[in-house]
Amino acid sequence: MKPRKGTKSTKVFLVSRALMLFLFCAFCAFSWPISAQTKGDPNKFAVIVNGAGGEAIYAKQFEEWTGQLSSVLSSRFGFDTKQLTVLKNASAEDVKRTFTTLKTQLDTNNVLFMFLIGHGSFDGTDYN
Repeated sequence: MKPRKGTKSTKVFLVSRALMLFLFCAFCAFSWPISAQTKGDPNKFAVIVNGAGGEAIYAKQFEEWTGQLSSVLSSRFGFDTKQLTVLKNASAEDVKRTFTTLKTQLDTNNVLFMFLIGHGSFDGTDYN
């Protein structure tokens, strides 16, 4: 059951999501050394899926998290921005198309980092 606007469970949900992202970024920032590379690693690929935000406050927060994560991946972990795909308000079709393309680019020596931000939606016909 989806929490109603302004309810305690909605606020708890938002706070828990923010805490999870903060902990993930803190872990990443302190667990791995800063990359000495000036250019991105050609073996690293990343996909960030920014899903449905629902309400404006969530959509804004998800957009900020997407930008922060993109920045950290390229600046600290050596992901080339050309190999970092961000899908904003992604539909299931967008995700399928992205992975179809990646399938032709990746091999067993590559790293693929995938991160989902947001929650799905259903319009009565399609799940996004």
